[in-house]
Amino acid sequence: MELRAPGHVRHTDDPSDRRVMTPTTKLGIGLALLIVVILVARAGEDHRNDHPAAAASGPVSIAQVSQRLESQGYQIRKIKEDDGRYKVTVLTPDRHKEKLSISPRTGEVIGKKNDDEDDDED
Repeated sequence: MELRAPGHVRHTDDPSDRRVMTPTTKLGIGLALLIVVILVARAGEDHRNDHPAAAASGPVSIAQVSQRLESQGYQIRKIKEDDGRYKVTVLTPDRHKEKLSISPRTGEVIGKKNDDEDDDED
C-alpha cells in the first residue's frame, strides 16, 4: 500500500491510472465558469433595450413626435395619446391621408394605415 499526501497526484505511464483534480484545480475551473457566466449575462443586458438613449431620456412628447413627422414632410391633422401610444392622423408628402401609431418610448412608427377612404377632414 502506497501512502500519498492529500491532493497529491501520482504520475505513471499506466493508462488506467485516474488523475485526481486538486482543490486548486477545481477552484480555478469554478472561477473560470463564474467569469463566463458573468460575461454572458452582461452581454445579454446590452441587447435588452432597442433604443437605450430613448429609454434613458424618458418618453417622447407629443411635440417631439409632431416635430419629427413634420421634418419628414408629413402634415399633422390630429394627434392624441390612446392605448399606450400616440395615434396620429397625417397627410403624407404625396397628399395621402394616413393614420400612424407611434411608440411613446422611442418615437418610432409602429403601425401605419392608409385612411384615404375616410376623407372627412379635407
